[in-house]
This record gives sequence, C-alpha cells and structure tokens, in this order.
Amino acid sequence: MKRSIRPYSLLLAVMATVGWYACEKDNDIPHEEDVHTSHTGTVSLSLDHKVGEADFQYHTDYTDGFGNVYQIQRVQYYISGIAFTNDAGATVVALNDTYFLVDPMVDSLDLKEFTPGHLHEVQFNIGVDSATNGTDPTAQSADHPLAPQNPSMHWSWASGYKFLVMEGEVDT
Repeated sequence: MKRSIRPYSLLLAVMATVGWYACEKDNDIPHEEDVHTSHTGTVSLSLDHKVGEADFQYHTDYTDGFGNVYQIQRVQYYISGIAFTNDAGATVVALNDTYFLVDPMVDSLDLKEFTPGHLHEVQFNIGVDSATNGTDPTAQSADHPLAPQNPSMHWSWASGYKFLVMEGEVDT
C-alpha cells in the first residue's frame, strides 16, 4: 500500500557547520579590528543529511518509530535568509536575497566571498521569505533557484513555493 510520507513523521536532520577556507586555527584568526579590508575569504555552509543516525541515501529502507518501513525517492528544500553574527551577536553579513535549492546529494554551499572579521554564528531559514513567496517563478532567469523546476517546487493551484518536499513510500 502506498501512502505519502509526512515530513513531521520522519527524522531528517540537517546539520550545518561553517567552514572558513582561508583560516587556520581559531587562535590564529585576527580580531575584528585587526582584519585588513583587502583580505577576503569564501564562506561555505557544509550540510550533513541524516535519517536518525544514518547518512541519508535514496531508495534505502528505513524504519520509523512505529516499525513502518519506508523509502524516500525525493527530498528538496530551500535555504534562505542566511546571516552571520559576531561575538557580540550583531549581524555582520546578511545574505537577504540569496536562495539555494538543496537536495541530500548537496553537501556544501559556497555562499559568498567577503571581508567578515570574526564570525561567531550562522542562522538561516528553511523556505522562502514571505515577500518573495508570492512572486511569479517565471520572472526568474532559468538558472535561478526560484525559477520553475522539474519536478516543481511551486504550488500549481496557489501562489507560493513549496519550502520542503519529501516524497516516498511506506510499507510497500
């Protein structure tokens, strides 16, 4: 019997860490006031997709807490609203108009090259902000993450994006 999988019924953890490729050890990073404005670095967000403790794999049998066996054939989601804060909690870099369409085979996102000083924390949203959610996807260039996708990431019967899509089979 085929049933759709409800996202809240599965534990799909996305753990994110920030890698700063231009730096060595943390104690070698100069304080914010010592950073020269001519130095830049590329910040990447590393993603580790898990189901429980296991690395995520498509078309693999997993068992939920009720003993149901399931497989996942599709997972896609948007990451947006990425912001970095310093040690004082102030936002030092905000990527407000940056969107990524991610699936579990994506393990890293190159975000941007900038002169940040010392980054302490990263925050991001799963989905699309409310102002952008009502826009027409056909207005985007074909290579933009918010452009029409195949399979679709936009509701066909209403205005708005699908923030997270998870499709599969249970007890087949």
